[in-house]
Amino acid sequence: MIPAGLRRLFVVVLAGRVRSSRYRRDAHGAAAVEFALILAPFLLLLIGMMQYSLWFFAAQSGSASAREAARRSAVGDLTCSTLASTSRDNAGLVTSGFSVKRSYTTFEGNPRTSGFQANDNVKVVVSYQTVNLNFPLIPIPNGGTISETAIARVESVTGSTGNCS
Repeated sequence: MIPAGLRRLFVVVLAGRVRSSRYRRDAHGAAAVEFALILAPFLLLLIGMMQYSLWFFAAQSGSASAREAARRSAVGDLTCSTLASTSRDNAGLVTSGFSVKRSYTTFEGNPRTSGFQANDNVKVVVSYQTVNLNFPLIPIPNGGTISETAIARVESVTGSTGNCS
């Protein structure tokens, strides 16, 4: 004869096995449902990383383009057309609206309207529209407009170039 306490334990263990095996049979589609629940946030994260990596690349190359243009304007004779073409070649992922502006200021910060002298500052502003994946729920900073500024000090005067707008 089996004691009553042991019999109850035996019934609970058997009932647990029966119940767990029944649930195991019904869980065949659980992986597909879990995958479907995870897929949307994962794709949103993946496309967001791609969008922002493209924007950061464009911002970095725009900054490098502005620095190079300011440096070349400070040390040499760089016409406005050469400045624009060189800056556009150095900028990355330009889609439209490329513009470059160059201005000179005195050492004290007063703007120069024509010519420049040693120890003046040259300011170059590069701006353009970059790639936008236009994916909903993922905004791009500034609507995809890159605008970078660089300032350099004029070391010596070798030409007579002026402001570019």
